[in-house]
Amino acid sequence: MTDRLAAIAERMETVHQLGAVVTAMRGIAAARRNEADARLEAVRAYAATVGDAIGTALALATPMAAPPGQASEARRIVILIGAEQGFAGPFGDRALDAGQAALAEAGAVAELMLLGSRTRMLAEARDLDAVWSDAMPLHVREAAATAGRVAEALYARVAAHGTDRVTLVHAVPESGRLPNFECRR
Repeated sequence: MTDRLAAIAERMETVHQLGAVVTAMRGIAAARRNEADARLEAVRAYAATVGDAIGTALALATPMAAPPGQASEARRIVILIGAEQGFAGPFGDRALDAGQAALAEAGAVAELMLLGSRTRMLAEARDLDAVWSDAMPLHVREAAATAGRVAEALYARVAAHGTDRVTLVHAVPESGRLPNFECRR
């Protein structure tokens, strides 16, 4: 009986230690969220500037002509912002569902550019190829560099192959709910 009580006491201590770890992880997540919120306006302004630049470049560019003997359907690019890690529940799958819907709507010659290692793994499991992918930033201070890499890769694709439309698929967070996904062209 004493051994059983000791085992129960030991398990209770283990549960308390796990609780402390979870509490610490929540604290870290809250601190990162606060940091992200503080920098969000700057990131949005940067994204708007890059978006305007891409729009201007696409307006000046002429769509790439189709090779002889093929339909003249213009090339489209879908940029999907997904999940970096697997601790986001169904987020990665939902992001990929939204990305696949955008690809289907864009047509047969649409290409996928993907942000997020976890979503890239899910895409590979669905036999969905991305022409370019990169990891999501793990810290807010890395967001501008990541946005720069996306812009460089996009400009390289447009310069090499032409395009007439770029669609950005991303989550729109809602307090207390699963995020919806939005397509911006």
